Order: sequence, then C-alpha cells, then structure tokens
Amino acid sequence: MALERVNAVLGPPSSVRGDTLKVLLYEARGLALVASPTRGVILIRLVTREAGAVDGIRVGDPLSAARARWGAPTEMHDEFQLFDRGVWTVALSCTGTAVSTLSIFAPE
Repeated sequence: MALERVNAVLGPPSSVRGDTLKVLLYEARGLALVASPTRGVILIRLVTREAGAVDGIRVGDPLSAARARWGAPTEMHDEFQLFDRGVWTVALSCTGTAVSTLSIFAPE
C-alpha cells in the first residue's frame, strides 16, 4: 500500500522517521507502520490492545494463547518470536508471559 493510501485511510502520522524506509507512528491508534518506496507497507506493528488483533491474538494476551493459535515459533531472535503463516509472518515480543507487541510482515 502506498503512503498516499495509508494517509488517506489513517490520516497523518504523529511522527515519521527514516530515510529510505519510513517508520510512521500513529500513537493515538497504538500502531506503527514501516513503508518501503518500492514495496509499500512492509510491516504493521500493534502496540496496544485497542489497536486490533492478529488472527485473534491481541497485545496483552498470554503468550500461551499465541502458541495455542500458531504452535511453536519457527524462529526466535532476542525478545522476538516469529511464527510463519505462509504469505505473512507474525513476530511478537513478550513482557513476562504476556504479548507486548505484535508485528505482521510479508517476507520478500
């Protein structure tokens, strides 16, 4: 999705960072997007429960709920656990045993 379309749907972001890849923060919505000039939006990160759900899992849910939904992570990197869903991947981070962020991205 092009940045123009993102702005039309979500309105202006509360902040934008980056040169080639743009990080758009929507604080009031509890989400952040990463956009590439060639691929459009390549990552959506939910940082609050109210931001929405990924396949029924929300920020604040127990890690056990994510594992019950998606099985064991296919990869683990530092605080992130990655779950390959075929055409998209979800990465989550945890605080204790609760999901603290959910990120959705499409592999290249």
